[in-house]
Amino acid sequence: MKKPADPFLWLALPLLTFVCFCAYLPGLYGPPLLDDFTHLSQFGPQFQWGEVLAPPLSVTSFGEQARPLSMLTFAMNAYLFNKSFFMVKLVNVFIHILNTVCVVFLAKSILPKLTALKKELIPWVALLSGALWALHPMSVNTVLYAIQRMTLLASFFSLLAMMWYVAIRPRFHSMTAGKRIVALCVLHALGLCAVLCKQSGILVYGYLFAIELCVFQNTPKRASLTWLQWLAIGLPAFTILAYFVYHLPDYLVFYLGRDFTLADRLMAESHILFRYLAAMFWPNLGSLGFFQDDMLLHYQFNLSHAFLGAFWICTSVAPLFLFKKFPLGSFCILWFVVSHLLESTVLPLELAFLHRNYLALFAVTFFAVGFAFTALARFLSVPVLKCSFISILLTFWVLTNSLAFAWSNRLLMYAFFVSANPDSYRANAAFEQIQLENHKDKAALQRLDHMIALRPSEPAAYLEKIRVKHYLLNEPVTASDWSLLINSASTMGDFIEVNVFAPRLLKNIVNDDDKQLNYEKLHVFFKELEKNKAISGFPPQYPSKALNRLHSYMAILDCKLNATKQPHSQ
Repeated sequence: MKKPADPFLWLALPLLTFVCFCAYLPGLYGPPLLDDFTHLSQFGPQFQWGEVLAPPLSVTSFGEQARPLSMLTFAMNAYLFNKSFFMVKLVNVFIHILNTVCVVFLAKSILPKLTALKKELIPWVALLSGALWALHPMSVNTVLYAIQRMTLLASFFSLLAMMWYVAIRPRFHSMTAGKRIVALCVLHALGLCAVLCKQSGILVYGYLFAIELCVFQNTPKRASLTWLQWLAIGLPAFTILAYFVYHLPDYLVFYLGRDFTLADRLMAESHILFRYLAAMFWPNLGSLGFFQDDMLLHYQFNLSHAFLGAFWICTSVAPLFLFKKFPLGSFCILWFVVSHLLESTVLPLELAFLHRNYLALFAVTFFAVGFAFTALARFLSVPVLKCSFISILLTFWVLTNSLAFAWSNRLLMYAFFVSANPDSYRANAAFEQIQLENHKDKAALQRLDHMIALRPSEPAAYLEKIRVKHYLLNEPVTASDWSLLINSASTMGDFIEVNVFAPRLLKNIVNDDDKQLNYEKLHVFFKELEKNKAISGFPPQYPSKALNRLHSYMAILDCKLNATKQPHSQ
Protein backbone atom coordinates (compact mmCIF):
# COMPACT_ATOMS: atom_id res chain seq x y z
CA MET A 1 0.00 0.00 0.00
CA LYS A 2 1.41 3.37 -1.00
CA LYS A 3 1.91 5.86 1.79
CA PRO A 4 0.34 9.27 1.30
CA ALA A 5 2.91 11.87 0.32
CA ASP A 6 2.29 14.01 3.36
CA PRO A 7 5.45 15.36 5.03
CA PHE A 8 3.29 16.55 7.89
CA LEU A 9 2.48 12.95 8.88
CA TRP A 10 5.59 11.03 7.85
CA LEU A 11 8.52 13.34 8.44
CA ALA A 12 7.84 16.80 9.84
CA LEU A 13 6.06 15.84 13.08
CA PRO A 14 8.63 13.21 14.22
CA LEU A 15 11.37 15.69 13.31
CA LEU A 16 9.66 18.37 15.40
CA THR A 17 9.47 16.12 18.46
CA PHE A 18 13.19 15.30 18.14
CA VAL A 19 14.14 18.97 17.73
CA CYS A 20 11.99 19.87 20.74
CA PHE A 21 13.67 17.23 22.88
CA CYS A 22 17.13 18.48 21.88
CA ALA A 23 16.17 22.05 22.77
CA TYR A 24 15.26 21.05 26.34
CA LEU A 25 18.00 18.45 26.85
CA PRO A 26 20.50 20.68 28.77
CA GLY A 27 17.87 21.65 31.33
CA LEU A 28 17.26 18.04 32.38
CA TYR A 29 20.40 18.21 34.53
CA GLY A 30 19.18 21.24 36.47
CA PRO A 31 18.44 21.44 40.21
CA PRO A 32 15.07 21.66 42.00
CA LEU A 33 13.45 25.07 42.36
CA LEU A 34 11.18 26.58 45.04
CA ASP A 35 8.04 24.42 45.29
CA ASP A 36 9.97 21.40 44.01
CA PHE A 37 11.55 21.13 47.45
CA THR A 38 8.35 21.43 49.48
CA HIS A 39 6.05 19.34 47.26
CA LEU A 40 8.38 16.59 46.05
CA SER A 41 10.36 15.96 49.23
CA GLN A 42 7.43 13.98 50.66
CA PHE A 43 8.23 10.99 48.44
CA GLY A 44 10.62 9.39 50.88
CA PRO A 45 10.77 5.91 52.44
CA GLN A 46 7.71 6.54 54.62
CA PHE A 47 5.50 7.71 51.77
CA GLN A 48 1.98 6.27 51.73
CA TRP A 49 0.38 5.88 48.29
CA GLY A 50 -3.01 6.83 49.69
CA GLU A 51 -1.71 10.31 50.50
CA VAL A 52 -2.16 11.40 46.89
CA LEU A 53 -5.94 11.10 47.16
CA ALA A 54 -7.68 14.32 48.23
CA PRO A 55 -10.72 16.36 47.17
CA PRO A 56 -9.69 18.04 43.89
CA LEU A 57 -11.54 21.28 44.63
CA SER A 58 -10.84 21.56 48.35
CA VAL A 59 -11.42 25.16 49.39
CA THR A 60 -8.56 25.12 51.88
CA SER A 61 -6.07 23.37 49.62
CA PHE A 62 -4.45 25.25 46.75
CA GLY A 63 -1.45 22.94 46.69
CA GLU A 64 -0.45 19.46 45.74
CA GLN A 65 -3.09 17.69 47.87
CA ALA A 66 -5.78 18.94 45.52
CA ARG A 67 -3.98 17.45 42.48
CA PRO A 68 -3.84 13.70 43.11
CA LEU A 69 -3.20 12.51 39.53
CA SER A 70 -0.17 14.76 39.18
CA MET A 71 1.19 13.72 42.56
CA LEU A 72 0.62 10.08 41.63
CA THR A 73 2.98 10.50 38.67
CA PHE A 74 5.62 12.02 40.96
CA ALA A 75 5.21 9.08 43.32
CA MET A 76 5.69 6.68 40.41
CA ASN A 77 8.80 8.64 39.40
CA ALA A 78 10.23 8.21 42.88
CA TYR A 79 9.30 4.52 43.02
CA LEU A 80 10.64 3.56 39.57
CA PHE A 81 13.70 5.80 39.32
CA ASN A 82 14.88 6.16 42.93
CA LYS A 83 13.95 9.85 43.22
CA SER A 84 16.11 10.82 40.23
CA PHE A 85 15.40 14.49 39.50
CA PHE A 86 16.74 14.01 35.96
CA MET A 87 13.94 11.51 35.32
CA VAL A 88 11.35 13.88 36.79
CA LYS A 89 12.30 16.54 34.25
CA LEU A 90 12.62 13.97 31.46
CA VAL A 91 9.01 12.92 32.00
CA ASN A 92 8.00 16.59 31.88
CA VAL A 93 9.68 16.98 28.47
CA PHE A 94 7.94 13.87 27.14
CA ILE A 95 4.57 15.21 28.30
CA HIS A 96 5.35 18.51 26.55
CA ILE A 97 6.12 16.59 23.36
CA LEU A 98 2.81 14.72 23.67
CA ASN A 99 1.06 18.06 24.12
CA THR A 100 2.80 19.33 21.00
CA VAL A 101 1.41 16.43 18.97
CA CYS A 102 -2.07 17.12 20.37
CA VAL A 103 -1.79 20.84 19.56
CA VAL A 104 -0.78 20.11 15.97
CA PHE A 105 -3.64 17.69 15.37
CA LEU A 106 -6.14 19.98 17.09
CA ALA A 107 -5.02 22.86 14.89
CA LYS A 108 -5.23 20.65 11.80
CA SER A 109 -8.80 19.64 12.63
CA ILE A 110 -10.19 23.14 13.27
CA LEU A 111 -8.32 25.15 10.63
CA PRO A 112 -10.71 24.30 7.75
CA LYS A 113 -13.60 25.81 9.73
CA LEU A 114 -11.73 28.94 10.82
CA THR A 115 -9.91 29.89 7.61
CA ALA A 116 -10.27 29.65 3.84
CA LEU A 117 -6.87 28.03 3.43
CA LYS A 118 -6.18 25.65 0.58
CA LYS A 119 -6.30 22.01 1.61
CA GLU A 120 -2.60 21.42 0.96
CA LEU A 121 -1.61 24.33 3.23
CA ILE A 122 -3.58 23.19 6.29
CA PRO A 123 -0.98 20.61 7.45
CA TRP A 124 1.78 23.20 7.08
CA VAL A 125 -0.09 25.87 9.04
CA ALA A 126 -0.99 23.38 11.80
CA LEU A 127 2.58 22.13 12.01
CA LEU A 128 4.13 25.61 12.09
CA SER A 129 1.71 26.90 14.73
CA GLY A 130 2.35 23.81 16.87
CA ALA A 131 6.11 24.08 16.34
CA LEU A 132 6.16 27.74 17.38
CA TRP A 133 4.18 26.80 20.47
CA ALA A 134 6.45 23.86 21.32
CA LEU A 135 9.72 25.75 20.88
CA HIS A 136 8.67 29.11 22.28
CA PRO A 137 11.16 29.99 25.05
CA MET A 138 8.37 31.09 27.40
CA SER A 139 7.43 27.43 27.93
CA VAL A 140 10.81 26.70 29.57
CA ASN A 141 9.36 28.08 32.81
CA THR A 142 6.69 25.38 32.67
CA VAL A 143 8.53 22.36 31.26
CA LEU A 144 11.72 22.58 33.36
CA TYR A 145 10.01 23.66 36.58
CA ALA A 146 9.37 20.12 37.79
CA ILE A 147 6.29 20.78 39.90
CA GLN A 148 4.56 22.32 36.90
CA ARG A 149 3.99 18.82 35.58
CA MET A 150 0.58 19.60 37.03
CA THR A 151 0.08 22.23 34.32
CA LEU A 152 1.49 19.92 31.64
CA LEU A 153 -0.82 17.04 32.57
CA ALA A 154 -3.89 19.25 32.94
CA SER A 155 -3.15 20.66 29.50
CA PHE A 156 -2.69 17.15 28.07
CA PHE A 157 -6.10 15.94 29.23
CA SER A 158 -7.71 19.24 28.20
CA LEU A 159 -6.28 18.91 24.70
CA LEU A 160 -7.49 15.31 24.48
CA ALA A 161 -10.96 16.45 25.54
CA MET A 162 -10.96 19.16 22.85
CA MET A 163 -9.79 16.73 20.18
CA TRP A 164 -12.50 14.28 21.23
CA TYR A 165 -15.16 16.98 21.08
CA VAL A 166 -14.05 18.09 17.60
CA ALA A 167 -14.17 14.44 16.49
CA ILE A 168 -17.67 13.63 17.82
CA ARG A 169 -19.34 16.97 17.17
CA PRO A 170 -19.99 16.63 13.39
CA ARG A 171 -21.59 13.18 13.70
CA PHE A 172 -23.28 13.47 17.07
CA HIS A 173 -26.72 13.88 15.51
CA SER A 174 -26.39 10.55 13.69
CA MET A 175 -25.27 8.58 16.76
CA THR A 176 -27.54 6.24 18.66
CA ALA A 177 -28.53 7.20 22.20
CA GLY A 178 -26.06 4.72 23.67
CA LYS A 179 -23.15 6.07 21.65
CA ARG A 180 -24.06 9.63 22.63
CA ILE A 181 -23.94 8.71 26.29
CA VAL A 182 -20.57 7.02 25.86
CA ALA A 183 -19.22 10.03 23.92
CA LEU A 184 -20.29 12.43 26.68
CA CYS A 185 -18.90 10.17 29.41
CA VAL A 186 -15.51 10.04 27.68
CA LEU A 187 -15.52 13.82 27.30
CA HIS A 188 -16.27 14.45 30.97
CA ALA A 189 -13.84 11.74 32.10
CA LEU A 190 -11.06 13.59 30.28
CA GLY A 191 -12.23 16.85 31.85
CA LEU A 192 -12.21 15.27 35.30
CA CYS A 193 -8.69 13.95 34.75
CA ALA A 194 -7.60 17.49 33.83
CA VAL A 195 -9.09 18.84 37.08
CA LEU A 196 -7.45 16.08 39.13
CA CYS A 197 -4.10 17.12 37.67
CA LYS A 198 -4.59 20.81 38.48
CA GLN A 199 -7.61 22.97 39.29
CA SER A 200 -7.05 25.00 36.13
CA GLY A 201 -8.26 21.92 34.25
CA ILE A 202 -11.81 23.24 34.66
CA LEU A 203 -10.97 25.76 31.94
CA VAL A 204 -11.39 22.97 29.39
CA TYR A 205 -15.08 23.85 29.26
CA GLY A 206 -14.18 27.41 28.34
CA TYR A 207 -12.02 26.12 25.49
CA LEU A 208 -14.89 23.89 24.35
CA PHE A 209 -17.16 26.96 24.32
CA ALA A 210 -14.67 28.77 22.07
CA ILE A 211 -14.57 25.77 19.73
CA GLU A 212 -18.34 25.45 19.61
CA LEU A 213 -18.87 29.16 19.01
CA CYS A 214 -16.21 29.76 16.36
CA VAL A 215 -15.52 26.39 14.73
CA PHE A 216 -19.03 24.95 14.46
CA GLN A 217 -20.93 28.19 13.91
CA ASN A 218 -22.39 27.13 10.54
CA THR A 219 -23.71 23.75 11.65
CA PRO A 220 -27.47 23.37 11.08
CA LYS A 221 -29.46 23.59 14.29
CA ARG A 222 -30.71 20.24 15.54
CA ALA A 223 -32.30 19.20 18.81
CA SER A 224 -29.56 16.61 19.39
CA LEU A 225 -26.86 19.25 18.99
CA THR A 226 -28.62 21.53 21.46
CA TRP A 227 -28.53 18.70 23.99
CA LEU A 228 -24.82 18.18 23.24
CA GLN A 229 -24.04 21.86 23.76
CA TRP A 230 -25.91 21.88 27.04
CA LEU A 231 -24.62 18.58 28.48
CA ALA A 232 -21.04 18.94 27.23
CA ILE A 233 -20.45 22.63 27.91
CA GLY A 234 -23.37 24.53 29.43
CA LEU A 235 -24.19 22.38 32.46
CA PRO A 236 -20.56 21.84 33.58
CA ALA A 237 -19.77 25.53 33.07
CA PHE A 238 -22.76 26.69 35.13
CA THR A 239 -21.96 24.14 37.85
CA ILE A 240 -18.35 25.31 38.11
CA LEU A 241 -19.41 28.97 38.10
CA ALA A 242 -21.96 28.35 40.87
CA TYR A 243 -19.34 26.52 42.91
CA PHE A 244 -16.84 29.38 42.72
CA VAL A 245 -19.44 32.06 43.39
CA TYR A 246 -20.59 30.15 46.48
CA HIS A 247 -17.04 29.68 47.80
CA LEU A 248 -15.69 33.06 46.69
CA PRO A 249 -15.67 34.51 50.25
CA ASP A 250 -13.61 31.50 51.38
CA TYR A 251 -11.04 32.19 48.68
CA LEU A 252 -10.92 35.97 49.16
CA VAL A 253 -10.06 35.65 52.85
CA PHE A 254 -6.56 34.58 51.81
CA TYR A 255 -5.89 38.18 50.72
CA LEU A 256 -5.25 38.80 54.43
CA GLY A 257 -1.95 37.02 53.92
CA ARG A 258 -0.97 39.05 50.85
CA ASP A 259 0.65 42.46 50.53
CA PHE A 260 -1.98 43.50 47.98
CA THR A 261 -5.78 43.66 47.92
CA LEU A 262 -8.25 42.36 45.35
CA ALA A 263 -8.47 45.82 43.78
CA ASP A 264 -4.66 46.06 43.62
CA ARG A 265 -4.52 42.68 41.93
CA LEU A 266 -7.12 43.50 39.29
CA MET A 267 -5.37 46.77 38.44
CA ALA A 268 -2.01 45.02 38.20
CA GLU A 269 -3.31 42.12 36.09
CA SER A 270 -4.55 44.52 33.40
CA HIS A 271 -0.89 45.50 32.91
CA ILE A 272 0.51 42.00 33.40
CA LEU A 273 -1.56 40.53 30.58
CA PHE A 274 0.04 42.99 28.18
CA ARG A 275 3.42 42.02 29.58
CA TYR A 276 2.64 38.38 28.82
CA LEU A 277 1.58 39.25 25.26
CA ALA A 278 4.76 41.26 24.67
CA ALA A 279 6.88 38.30 25.76
CA MET A 280 4.89 36.01 23.45
CA PHE A 281 5.17 38.18 20.35
CA TRP A 282 8.73 39.40 21.00
CA PRO A 283 10.50 36.95 23.32
CA ASN A 284 13.91 37.94 24.64
CA LEU A 285 15.94 36.66 27.56
CA GLY A 286 15.17 39.77 29.60
CA SER A 287 11.44 39.04 29.54
CA LEU A 288 11.67 35.33 30.34
CA GLY A 289 12.96 35.28 33.91
CA PHE A 290 11.28 33.01 36.40
CA PHE A 291 10.53 35.63 39.07
CA GLN A 292 8.02 38.18 37.82
CA ASP A 293 7.44 40.10 41.07
CA ASP A 294 9.26 43.22 39.85
CA MET A 295 6.22 45.02 38.46
CA LEU A 296 5.03 48.02 40.45
CA LEU A 297 1.70 47.69 42.20
CA HIS A 298 -0.56 50.62 41.39
CA TYR A 299 -2.33 51.34 44.63
CA GLN A 300 -4.19 54.40 43.33
CA PHE A 301 -6.80 54.09 40.62
CA ASN A 302 -6.26 56.32 37.60
CA LEU A 303 -7.40 56.70 34.01
CA SER A 304 -4.87 54.18 32.68
CA HIS A 305 -6.42 51.47 34.83
CA ALA A 306 -9.89 52.44 33.65
CA PHE A 307 -8.74 52.32 30.03
CA LEU A 308 -6.96 48.98 30.36
CA GLY A 309 -9.83 47.44 32.31
CA ALA A 310 -12.32 48.60 29.68
CA PHE A 311 -10.02 47.30 26.94
CA TRP A 312 -9.88 43.78 28.37
CA ILE A 313 -13.63 43.71 29.01
CA CYS A 314 -14.37 44.82 25.44
CA THR A 315 -11.78 42.39 24.06
CA SER A 316 -13.34 39.52 25.98
CA VAL A 317 -16.86 40.35 24.81
CA ALA A 318 -16.06 41.26 21.18
CA PRO A 319 -15.71 37.65 19.92
CA LEU A 320 -19.33 36.98 20.95
CA PHE A 321 -20.41 39.45 18.27
CA LEU A 322 -17.64 39.10 15.68
CA PHE A 323 -17.13 35.33 15.53
CA LYS A 324 -18.98 34.98 12.22
CA LYS A 325 -17.02 37.70 10.46
CA PHE A 326 -13.63 37.02 12.07
CA PRO A 327 -13.69 33.38 13.24
CA LEU A 328 -9.91 32.92 13.56
CA GLY A 329 -9.33 36.12 15.52
CA SER A 330 -12.39 35.53 17.71
CA PHE A 331 -11.29 31.99 18.51
CA CYS A 332 -7.76 33.07 19.47
CA ILE A 333 -9.00 35.93 21.66
CA LEU A 334 -11.42 33.63 23.48
CA TRP A 335 -8.67 31.04 23.90
CA PHE A 336 -6.31 33.59 25.49
CA VAL A 337 -8.99 35.06 27.75
CA VAL A 338 -10.17 31.63 28.92
CA SER A 339 -6.58 30.64 29.72
CA HIS A 340 -6.32 33.48 32.25
CA LEU A 341 -9.80 33.34 33.78
CA LEU A 342 -8.64 31.42 36.84
CA GLU A 343 -5.08 32.52 37.64
CA SER A 344 -5.17 36.15 36.48
CA THR A 345 -8.43 37.39 37.96
CA VAL A 346 -9.76 37.32 41.53
CA LEU A 347 -8.01 34.40 43.24
CA PRO A 348 -5.35 35.51 45.79
CA LEU A 349 -2.42 33.93 43.96
CA GLU A 350 0.98 35.44 43.20
CA LEU A 351 0.56 38.26 40.69
CA ALA A 352 2.51 36.83 37.77
CA PHE A 353 4.21 33.65 36.59
CA LEU A 354 5.07 32.77 33.01
CA HIS A 355 3.89 29.17 33.38
CA ARG A 356 0.31 30.50 33.44
CA ASN A 357 0.69 31.05 29.71
CA TYR A 358 1.38 27.45 28.75
CA LEU A 359 -1.86 26.94 26.80
CA ALA A 360 -2.54 30.66 26.33
CA LEU A 361 0.55 30.80 24.11
CA PHE A 362 -1.22 28.68 21.49
CA ALA A 363 -3.64 31.55 20.82
CA VAL A 364 -0.73 33.74 19.70
CA THR A 365 1.15 31.16 17.60
CA PHE A 366 -2.04 29.85 15.99
CA PHE A 367 -3.23 33.34 15.10
CA ALA A 368 0.18 34.47 13.83
CA VAL A 369 0.59 31.57 11.41
CA GLY A 370 -3.07 31.42 10.39
CA PHE A 371 -3.25 35.16 9.73
CA ALA A 372 0.03 35.13 7.79
CA PHE A 373 -1.07 32.36 5.44
CA THR A 374 -4.52 33.90 4.84
CA ALA A 375 -4.04 37.68 4.84
CA LEU A 376 -0.34 38.10 4.08
CA ALA A 377 -0.37 35.44 1.36
CA ARG A 378 -1.83 38.09 -0.94
CA PHE A 379 1.46 39.99 -0.79
CA LEU A 380 4.04 37.26 -0.10
CA SER A 381 4.47 33.90 -1.74
CA VAL A 382 3.91 30.72 0.26
CA PRO A 383 7.59 29.64 0.09
CA VAL A 384 8.63 33.03 1.51
CA LEU A 385 6.15 32.63 4.37
CA LYS A 386 7.38 29.11 5.09
CA CYS A 387 11.00 30.22 5.13
CA SER A 388 10.15 33.17 7.36
CA PHE A 389 8.47 30.98 9.96
CA ILE A 390 11.24 28.37 9.80
CA SER A 391 13.77 31.13 10.54
CA ILE A 392 11.62 32.19 13.51
CA LEU A 393 11.58 28.56 14.66
CA LEU A 394 15.38 28.44 14.52
CA THR A 395 15.53 31.61 16.62
CA PHE A 396 13.10 30.11 19.13
CA TRP A 397 15.18 26.92 19.29
CA VAL A 398 18.34 28.89 20.07
CA LEU A 399 16.57 30.92 22.78
CA THR A 400 14.94 27.84 24.32
CA ASN A 401 18.18 25.87 24.26
CA SER A 402 20.04 28.82 25.84
CA LEU A 403 17.44 29.07 28.59
CA ALA A 404 17.56 25.31 29.16
CA PHE A 405 21.34 25.58 29.51
CA ALA A 406 20.91 28.36 32.09
CA TRP A 407 18.48 26.10 33.99
CA SER A 408 21.06 23.29 34.03
CA ASN A 409 23.18 24.81 36.80
CA ARG A 410 22.06 26.37 40.09
CA LEU A 411 24.49 29.30 39.95
CA LEU A 412 23.76 30.00 36.28
CA MET A 413 20.03 29.68 36.85
CA TYR A 414 19.77 32.23 39.65
CA ALA A 415 22.28 34.56 38.00
CA PHE A 416 20.03 34.56 34.95
CA PHE A 417 16.92 35.17 37.07
CA VAL A 418 18.55 38.24 38.65
CA SER A 419 19.83 39.58 35.32
CA ALA A 420 16.40 39.12 33.70
CA ASN A 421 14.54 40.77 36.60
CA PRO A 422 17.04 42.88 38.58
CA ASP A 423 14.27 44.50 40.61
CA SER A 424 12.67 41.22 41.62
CA TYR A 425 12.78 40.91 45.40
CA ARG A 426 12.52 37.11 45.33
CA ALA A 427 15.18 36.69 42.64
CA ASN A 428 17.60 38.81 44.68
CA ALA A 429 16.73 36.87 47.85
CA ALA A 430 17.53 33.57 46.15
CA PHE A 431 20.78 34.86 44.64
CA GLU A 432 21.87 36.30 48.01
CA GLN A 433 21.82 32.76 49.37
CA ILE A 434 23.94 31.58 46.43
CA GLN A 435 26.47 34.33 47.17
CA LEU A 436 26.69 33.27 50.81
CA GLU A 437 27.22 29.65 49.78
CA ASN A 438 30.16 30.85 47.66
CA HIS A 439 31.54 32.87 50.63
CA LYS A 440 30.84 36.24 49.02
CA ASP A 441 29.51 37.77 52.23
CA LYS A 442 30.21 41.41 51.31
CA ALA A 443 28.41 41.02 47.98
CA ALA A 444 25.50 39.39 49.78
CA LEU A 445 25.28 42.34 52.18
CA GLN A 446 25.13 44.74 49.22
CA ARG A 447 22.36 42.65 47.66
CA LEU A 448 20.43 42.84 50.93
CA ASP A 449 20.67 46.63 50.81
CA HIS A 450 19.23 46.46 47.28
CA MET A 451 16.38 44.26 48.54
CA ILE A 452 15.65 46.74 51.32
CA ALA A 453 15.53 49.55 48.76
CA LEU A 454 13.05 47.49 46.71
CA ARG A 455 10.75 46.68 49.64
CA PRO A 456 11.52 48.82 52.69
CA SER A 457 8.36 47.60 54.43
CA GLU A 458 9.35 43.89 54.38
CA PRO A 459 11.29 42.66 57.45
CA ALA A 460 12.92 39.59 55.86
CA ALA A 461 15.89 41.46 54.38
CA TYR A 462 16.45 43.32 57.68
CA LEU A 463 16.59 39.97 59.50
CA GLU A 464 19.09 38.56 57.05
CA LYS A 465 21.18 41.73 57.14
CA ILE A 466 21.51 41.48 60.93
CA ARG A 467 22.54 37.82 60.60
CA VAL A 468 25.15 38.49 57.93
CA LYS A 469 26.63 41.47 59.77
CA HIS A 470 26.73 39.86 63.22
CA TYR A 471 27.58 36.22 62.49
CA LEU A 472 29.42 36.27 59.15
CA LEU A 473 31.16 39.65 58.91
CA ASN A 474 31.59 40.30 62.66
CA GLU A 475 30.30 43.84 62.19
CA PRO A 476 28.24 45.62 64.88
CA VAL A 477 24.48 45.70 64.48
CA THR A 478 23.52 49.34 64.87
CA ALA A 479 20.53 50.82 66.67
CA SER A 480 19.25 51.89 63.27
CA ASP A 481 19.29 48.25 62.07
CA TRP A 482 17.15 47.19 65.02
CA SER A 483 14.80 50.14 64.67
CA LEU A 484 14.17 49.44 60.97
CA LEU A 485 13.55 45.75 61.71
CA ILE A 486 11.06 46.39 64.50
CA ASN A 487 9.20 49.09 62.54
CA SER A 488 8.82 46.75 59.55
CA ALA A 489 6.93 44.18 61.65
CA SER A 490 3.70 46.16 61.40
CA THR A 491 3.97 46.77 57.64
CA MET A 492 4.84 43.22 56.53
CA GLY A 493 2.39 41.89 53.97
CA ASP A 494 3.69 38.37 53.33
CA PHE A 495 5.18 35.94 55.87
CA ILE A 496 6.81 33.72 53.23
CA GLU A 497 10.10 35.59 53.07
CA VAL A 498 10.33 35.97 56.85
CA ASN A 499 9.76 32.24 57.13
CA VAL A 500 12.79 31.73 54.86
CA PHE A 501 15.21 34.04 56.67
CA ALA A 502 14.14 33.68 60.33
CA PRO A 503 15.22 30.02 60.66
CA ARG A 504 18.70 30.91 59.38
CA LEU A 505 19.12 33.55 62.08
CA LEU A 506 17.72 31.28 64.81
CA LYS A 507 20.09 28.50 63.74
CA ASN A 508 23.02 30.87 64.26
CA ILE A 509 21.60 31.92 67.62
CA VAL A 510 21.37 28.30 68.78
CA ASN A 511 24.79 27.22 67.48
CA ASP A 512 26.93 30.32 68.07
CA ASP A 513 26.72 30.96 71.83
CA ASP A 514 29.94 32.95 71.81
CA LYS A 515 28.41 35.60 69.55
CA GLN A 516 25.45 36.67 71.62
CA LEU A 517 22.95 38.87 69.81
CA ASN A 518 20.59 41.41 71.32
CA TYR A 519 17.88 38.85 72.07
CA GLU A 520 15.62 41.44 73.72
CA LYS A 521 15.38 43.50 70.52
CA LEU A 522 14.69 40.39 68.47
CA HIS A 523 12.00 39.32 70.93
CA VAL A 524 10.33 42.73 70.56
CA PHE A 525 10.33 42.25 66.80
CA PHE A 526 8.64 38.85 67.03
CA LYS A 527 6.03 40.21 69.46
CA GLU A 528 5.24 43.05 67.05
CA LEU A 529 5.10 40.58 64.18
CA GLU A 530 2.52 38.54 66.07
CA LYS A 531 0.09 41.47 65.79
CA ASN A 532 0.42 41.67 61.99
CA LYS A 533 -2.68 40.68 59.99
CA ALA A 534 -0.61 38.44 57.71
CA ILE A 535 0.17 36.29 60.77
CA SER A 536 -2.97 36.40 62.89
CA GLY A 537 -5.59 37.85 60.56
CA PHE A 538 -7.18 34.61 59.35
CA PRO A 539 -10.54 33.67 60.88
CA PRO A 540 -10.69 30.66 63.23
CA GLN A 541 -11.73 28.17 60.53
CA TYR A 542 -8.35 28.71 58.83
CA PRO A 543 -5.72 28.13 61.53
CA SER A 544 -2.60 30.01 60.50
CA LYS A 545 0.52 27.90 59.99
CA ALA A 546 2.42 31.17 60.02
CA LEU A 547 1.33 31.86 63.60
CA ASN A 548 2.45 28.40 64.69
CA ARG A 549 5.83 28.95 63.05
CA LEU A 550 6.19 32.32 64.74
CA HIS A 551 5.42 30.82 68.16
CA SER A 552 8.09 28.16 67.60
CA TYR A 553 10.61 30.90 66.78
CA MET A 554 9.64 32.79 69.94
CA ALA A 555 9.99 29.63 72.04
CA ILE A 556 13.59 29.17 70.84
CA LEU A 557 14.33 32.81 71.59
CA ASP A 558 12.76 32.56 75.07
CA CYS A 559 15.12 29.69 75.88
CA LYS A 560 18.11 31.79 74.89
CA LEU A 561 16.82 34.75 76.89
CA ASN A 562 16.40 32.59 80.01
CA ALA A 563 19.86 31.10 79.51
CA THR A 564 21.46 34.56 79.35
CA LYS A 565 19.61 35.75 82.46
CA GLN A 566 20.51 32.80 84.71
CA PRO A 567 24.25 33.61 85.08
CA HIS A 568 23.40 37.17 86.10
CA SER A 569 20.94 35.97 88.76
CA GLN A 570 23.53 33.58 90.16
